[in-house]
This record gives sequence, C-alpha cells and structure tokens, in this order.
Amino acid sequence: MPKPDARPALNNALPSPAEQGVLLARLDAILTAHPLLSPLLDQLAVLVPDCWLAAGAVRAAVWDYLHGYPPSLPVEIDLVHYTQECDEAALAARLQPALRARFAEVAEWDIVNQATIHHWLAQTQGQRWPAFDSLAAALASWPETATAIAVRRRGGILELIAPFGLADLFAGVVRHNPARVPAAVFEARLESKGWLLRWPDLICRKGT
Repeated sequence: MPKPDARPALNNALPSPAEQGVLLARLDAILTAHPLLSPLLDQLAVLVPDCWLAAGAVRAAVWDYLHGYPPSLPVEIDLVHYTQECDEAALAARLQPALRARFAEVAEWDIVNQATIHHWLAQTQGQRWPAFDSLAAALASWPETATAIAVRRRGGILELIAPFGLADLFAGVVRHNPARVPAAVFEARLESKGWLLRWPDLICRKGT
C-alpha cells in the first residue's frame, strides 16, 4: 500500500500538491516492493545519506509496474550527489566495495557528483556549461523528463527531486528534454536502449 508520509524534497516541481502526493505515494509503493531497489535505498541511507538513486533504475521500476511486469533487476545503477567539497575518488573507493558486496547482481555503479559534472561535459562532449547550482538544476538538463528523477530515503521517508514532475513517468511518456541534448541524440538513445520494444505501451514525445 502507498505510504501516506511520503514527501517531496525541495526543488521538486509537480503541477499540483494533490497530484504530487498521489504520484509520490505510488512511486514509494513501487520502490518499497522492489527486491533490489528497496534494500539499496535503505543501505544508501546508512552508507552515504547525501547520495540519491536516479535515472534508469527508477524509471524502469515504474515502467515495469505500468506494463504488469515483475520488477527487473538493473545491471547498472546511477547514484548522484551534489557536493562542492568532495574527494570523489575516496567516496567511490569507500562506497563501491560495500555496494558490490551487498548487491552482487549489479554489474556497474555510476556515482556522479553533479556539482562538478560541467567539467566532464566539457572534457568528453565539448559542451560548455556553467556549474549547476543544485542537484535539481543538473537533473533538469538530462535527456528525458522521465529520466530526470532522483530519490532517497531519510528516516524511512521517500524524498524526491523531479524538476519535470512525475506525470510523464507514470503516463509512460518518453519526452525529449532539449535543454542539453539535441533531438538526434535523443532519437539515438531511444533506438539503442530499446525502450519501445521492452515497454511497448510507451508514448514518444519530442520537446517538453
């Protein structure tokens, strides 16, 4: 059953408080029932409370649910945080062994500090972006609205950052976010990831 005490974190932008509460409670129920993501959220709350579970794992959990599929086990997990002063190598060295020991079925852990992601964008993609001023601002540049989602548990309560809200995620809409990624890249992602084959009821939309 959905938990009535689920609440949004700051910077979440759902259309209305009523919709916000309903969709967040549904998301909480889906993640709580997930055999991998639920214990992962609990483990993160102990190991590194400032890390958020983001992107594909959350998106896939909801789309599996919408299609009536059993929860799939993601082979890659995206974790994000926003820390101006952070020894990222030390964090990865501390966190990854603990996660791999507990969740051996996950092949890859991608732990990214969104406070410094603009350096990576410049070095690897030639994109010149100013530093993002918050985790929500960084998520708002991600390729799809249903991907720009991060969650964590604090005190047993699910917290959420979703700059575009949860409506597209729960409507099964794959909507291109043109803020940073051009349409051609979005279409290549759609093709390479096989989302429409895996979840045939999804609806593709270009532009927010």
